[in-house]
Amino acid sequence: MHRSATPAPPATRWAVLPLQPLAARLAARLAARLGPLGFWVRRYLPSELAGTALLLLAGTAVLRATGSPLRAALAATAAENVGFYGVAVGQVVAEQRRAGVRGWALARRSLRLAAAEYGPAEAVDAVVRPTLLWLAALAVPQAAVALLVGKVVSDASFYGIAALAHRATVALGWRQRAPQAAGPVGRLVDLTAAEQDDDGGRGRGLRSVRCRELAARWGADGLQELVARHGSPLLVLDPAVAVASYRELQAQLPGVQLHYAVKALDHPRVLAALAGAGARFDVASTAEAELLEGLGVAGDRLVWTNPVATRAERAAAAAQGVRLFVVDNEVELLKLLDLPEGCRALVRLAHSDRRAAVDLSGKFGADATTARRLVATAVDRGVRVAGVSYHVGSQMDAVEPFVEALASALALVEEVEARHGIRMDVLDVGGGFPVSYGSPATPLARITAALRPVLAALDGRMTVIAEPGRAVVAEAGTAVTRVVSTAERPDGLWAYLDDGLYGSWSNVLTEHVQPLVLGAAELAGAPLAGPVTIAGPTCCGLDVIARGWPMPRLQVGDVVVSPTMGAYTSVTASRFNGRPPAAVVVLDAVPCA
Repeated sequence: MHRSATPAPPATRWAVLPLQPLAARLAARLAARLGPLGFWVRRYLPSELAGTALLLLAGTAVLRATGSPLRAALAATAAENVGFYGVAVGQVVAEQRRAGVRGWALARRSLRLAAAEYGPAEAVDAVVRPTLLWLAALAVPQAAVALLVGKVVSDASFYGIAALAHRATVALGWRQRAPQAAGPVGRLVDLTAAEQDDDGGRGRGLRSVRCRELAARWGADGLQELVARHGSPLLVLDPAVAVASYRELQAQLPGVQLHYAVKALDHPRVLAALAGAGARFDVASTAEAELLEGLGVAGDRLVWTNPVATRAERAAAAAQGVRLFVVDNEVELLKLLDLPEGCRALVRLAHSDRRAAVDLSGKFGADATTARRLVATAVDRGVRVAGVSYHVGSQMDAVEPFVEALASALALVEEVEARHGIRMDVLDVGGGFPVSYGSPATPLARITAALRPVLAALDGRMTVIAEPGRAVVAEAGTAVTRVVSTAERPDGLWAYLDDGLYGSWSNVLTEHVQPLVLGAAELAGAPLAGPVTIAGPTCCGLDVIARGWPMPRLQVGDVVVSPTMGAYTSVTASRFNGRPPAAVVVLDAVPCA
């Protein structure tokens, strides 16, 4: 097992790799039968099997080739090192990754923990094992048996010492444990068992919930009356829902300053309601900042999060009172030299993850090497760096990326602070909290439960801010449209609406989401008649909202509704074909207290 700079022969080294998954499965099965000893079986058996395989292969080969027991013992020891520590150190790295440790901190912590666990045992074993293997080779004629005898005898002392060292690292609190989420992670919402999605991703459990919600709000004929009064298409906004969502997120992330991302929905009535509730804001353009200024929101309640901006845009924001500016490259960093004293930079870190609906780090964010260089440049040129920011990606439907990004950012903060002797006091954890559209998404409570322990440890050390957009306003919007035409085509019935992908359903194109599309007749109990292709009104062949979508029987003039349409709908709509965006109807204003 153990420390050696001599690599195993290439054929021998690669021969053990297929054994590693088998070793892990065998270890898990044995562990389940051994009760308290199961932990040690899971921990050490995969490494042991990998090391043993290489020991036998290399030792036997050398003994046959040279006839020298000493050379065989040395070769076996070196080969066993490769197999054993290749798996053992990988196991420590995997443990720390599950705990959210990333970057250089992952390498440093894993090496320290591996050294603490195996170092004392290795110090004894480095002398004992070659001696025992040599003696066994002299005493036992069969080479393989001799090597196994020597190995078993020396293993007893090695694992006893290693196990005691592992317990010591746990008792000393050196091992970073994975944050515990409130329940299993997955695409779940808080529905009853009868409401869970069981129809191949069509979200019928969620669909029934949304139908009941809309029916309770509008009644059987409320949406038809709304269309009769205002026409269609419509985007119905309820500021009270946005404020309720904002406050819910505040309650789940205590101590975090929430800056609502204006880009998700910039309607003045919604912004005014949020401002009245004490919200802070994330702005990405001069127009957004000026809109808030017109509503009486002071600049010190804003953070400028667009990494790319002209000097004039940054100067105007600074004049308004904005003091935090996100950057991810040297050109933008140095623009801050022109701003008044007190303006500081947040270095945006990249965090790509395929589970996001939109990977924002494909366009923005500095990798760890670039971020280190930016901080060094800032220190050298006199730009004040407040801290770092990141964004896990839009509509991130998983818990792990939030935890991983947070750990990675904190590790980088620790590193650059030590290197440059500076103190960072702001951490921007971005947004990305998912919303249930056509199928259930990971509940917000499970994400925040995983983040809270880590964020709580930063209390008094850093100001933590977040930039929720979708999670605040998605539920506050409902799209209402009508069927303007139907057609029987070779692939079935098509229904054409007076709104589509170039209007309110632009979120299908820009955000890669699939909102629920419901017939208003469903709210009164009408059954689903069959799959329909639902298309928008433009002449573009791409303007198709959903294909093969279950709907009640549709006729020209029927009202169709989509809930959860407050985010990235009106703000990304266009006037393609000269069609104006849907008219906005705002429900009664929310009390601001």
